[in-house]
Amino acid sequence: MPDFNPPPPPPEPRAFNPRDDILDRASRGEITPEQAEEEALRLGVGPLARTPDSDAFDPMKEPWWTLPMAAAWVIWRTPAAVRRVWQVYRSEVREWCGPVYYRVFAAPDDEAGFRRGSLGYRTQISESESKSSPTTPGTRVIKEYRLSRLEELTLFDVLGRSAYKIEIYGPVVLEGAAAQSELWRRLQGEELVAEGVPRAGPPRVRIPASEWNDLDYFDFDGWSHDSIGGHREKTERYRGVRVRQAEVVELWPEPLSKSTRLPPTMRPVGGGYMPLYCAAQWIATRGDMDDFDPMDRSRWEDAYGELLARLASDDAGVIGSRDGVREPVPGFNFAACPVDYPFQENDLDLHFGDVLYLRSYPYLGEEKWGRGTDDSLRLRGKGRWTRLMVAKNDVARLWPFSTSPRVGPDEVMRTGAAGRPSSMHLLRSQFARRVAEGQIAQSLAAEVRVLREWFQREYPNAPCPAKKTTENGLRQVYNAAKAPRN
Repeated sequence: MPDFNPPPPPPEPRAFNPRDDILDRASRGEITPEQAEEEALRLGVGPLARTPDSDAFDPMKEPWWTLPMAAAWVIWRTPAAVRRVWQVYRSEVREWCGPVYYRVFAAPDDEAGFRRGSLGYRTQISESESKSSPTTPGTRVIKEYRLSRLEELTLFDVLGRSAYKIEIYGPVVLEGAAAQSELWRRLQGEELVAEGVPRAGPPRVRIPASEWNDLDYFDFDGWSHDSIGGHREKTERYRGVRVRQAEVVELWPEPLSKSTRLPPTMRPVGGGYMPLYCAAQWIATRGDMDDFDPMDRSRWEDAYGELLARLASDDAGVIGSRDGVREPVPGFNFAACPVDYPFQENDLDLHFGDVLYLRSYPYLGEEKWGRGTDDSLRLRGKGRWTRLMVAKNDVARLWPFSTSPRVGPDEVMRTGAAGRPSSMHLLRSQFARRVAEGQIAQSLAAEVRVLREWFQREYPNAPCPAKKTTENGLRQVYNAAKAPRN
């Protein structure tokens, strides 16, 4: 008698999951994404859509970028655009998609059932079609909303998004086709180095510059989003292609917004080094005492002319980064050195020429300074020395303008005697410093003359107290300072 195997027990009924129920109803078009999110929050299972914290996904901290990420930077020049392309970030995003309209083939005896038609269970249609013929016999139209993870973007996808000017990525700096041409030209010239895993398998290797003449991305089935292949064989030659983020940002620096105002002046005090641009601004503004239109090229030409002449003569120390290492920069590199000045259009003749030149950007803080908008000596667009800095002590010695912060008349004037605004507090403070340093003059008149000269030099825009007023205000403290001490 043959063995009898009883049928397996029926599966346990699936526990009701409110989140799955909400998503299921949205996928059938019964509720909108807004209604789904509201219900999910009410039931304590929301939010459903998810956008991770941008600070946790900073592409500028990644040493290597994929080609789509590099293309995004060249096209849009913002970390946000690169993040939007970065697959690590995209895999964490959940976004509502839809509505998507379908014509569903329903059995005549059961509207909820489906039967196979010539196009399968259902056919996607446009919104206009769903409204023009909603009651085709044997069918019904449904619309779906789905909560989806963002798909991987290929190089083609990124270039396409630039062509459609998708707002979420921001304004385009360089069109997609031109951006790819720029990338490939730099790769062919070894200004940008790429690595990848050969078709034969690991280890990862450096892709020879000469191969880029025959390499491209082809949107074929089975190709990964970060692979490249040959023009002729149309097969993958390298997977996992990566380029250095620092090289991409250096070759295509973040554009600076046009400004009619200078950034705050950095003063050469406290020792150490200051960005080369800051030294030039110190000279151009005569120690932060002279405002001017930063678009005035002649002011920059004079300032950089003075500065580079001193650097070329080794009168001022300058350091820079080469291959990630800080080192002194020989002064002769600055002799008769052409300059791509700040606040001006990039000089493309210098950028593509065969002469070493200085490219200088206004200093807007450490974050931007570290993204390629620094001062650098370059040749054919490639930095020989970057992040150039000049010794503060040398700047203060060679251009000894006042190192006291510039103060406007309203800030100088304070409440004085009888409630009237006065700047006597500044004269008293300076007098106290002179007393502490043992520099007090032999007579009150002589001391007042020294103090008034100091005030007019330090605060040329503020009214200086009269000679008699100053004498009266300082007589008591002067006599106390001159009195013999037992």
